[in-house]
Parts: sequence; C-alpha cells; structure tokens
Amino acid sequence: MTLPCKDHERSAGGYQKHLKSLITALLKDLEDTCVVIPCDSTDAWIAAAYDKTDNIEMVENPWETLIAKGKYYHGLRIPGKKKHTLTYREMSATVCDNWEEVKKLCTSADCFESDIVRLAAMHR
Repeated sequence: MTLPCKDHERSAGGYQKHLKSLITALLKDLEDTCVVIPCDSTDAWIAAAYDKTDNIEMVENPWETLIAKGKYYHGLRIPGKKKHTLTYREMSATVCDNWEEVKKLCTSADCFESDIVRLAAMHR
C-alpha cells in the first residue's frame, strides 16, 4: 500500500480514518479493541502539549525536527537523538496536564480517548 492514496483526505484525520478502516476490514471484530494511529508517533502529542502547534500531526518526525533539535526542550535535557524512557516519563506530566489541548490539536489523541471511554463503559 502506498500512502497517501486517492481514497482519503490528505490530513492526519484522513490518514487515520483510512488506516483504521483497513485494519477493521482485516480484523473484522474490533468491538473490544482500541485502535490508535498516531501520525508520526506520539511525539506529536508531546509537541502539542508543549508547543500548542496547529497541524502538529502533519509535522514529519517531530522527535528530530522539534523535540531533539537542541540539547534542551522546554527546559528538559534531551540526550541526543535517541529516545529514552526517562525522557518520555518526564514529559508525560505535561501531556496529561495539557490533555484537552492535545486532543484539540491531535485527532489521534481524541480518538484514543473516545475509544478508551467506550471500552471502559462496555466493561462496567
């Protein structure tokens, strides 16, 4: 499969909707499944939480182009281009604190929350 293709809108939401429909067609029963398709990884969620940038999911490789571009990112030491669990752990509080803004800027975050809420309600 080649992306982008002519079968979907050229936006983060368009890519996600198209890929989710392909996954749904292959797996058939997704009632108890949360399909998350973050555009260019959850690094977009981090950039949305810190930078509040419109269309952040369309930025190619936000880790390298934004987060790890320098030695520090919003006061956090970024040890080179390699991703570290500790770095993500340090950033997670800001993502959580700014979750409403992240959902507005990242359709994948909004879809993720909707699916989790739906699944939680099903299993009460």
